[in-house]
Amino acid sequence: RHGHWVWASRDVPLVTFGGPHVLARRKTAPDDAHRILAMIFNNRWYTNFVADSHGVFEFQFDLAWKKHLDPTAVGALAEALQAEPLVLINPAATDEPLYIKHLYRP
Repeated sequence: RHGHWVWASRDVPLVTFGGPHVLARRKTAPDDAHRILAMIFNNRWYTNFVADSHGVFEFQFDLAWKKHLDPTAVGALAEALQAEPLVLINPAATDEPLYIKHLYRP
């Protein structure tokens, strides 16, 4: 029941908490800070794409839940979530305990 969610965004560098506060200059946290919204498409920043970009957009987000989370380990966990999977193929050898120990842990 109690734990911590870690949200890592692969494609969206801008997020907002509580609601769509695009131009707000907040000095305090919003009442509903548990609500996170991704700013997936925002032309307010005058980037190098047209205002009505055509085609299909695809955005990736990674979520992880940990019962206990060391605040200093959040960055490493987010980085591990975004890393490409590592595949080990070695059928002729016995299982290496080090690989088995860390294979399914972020």
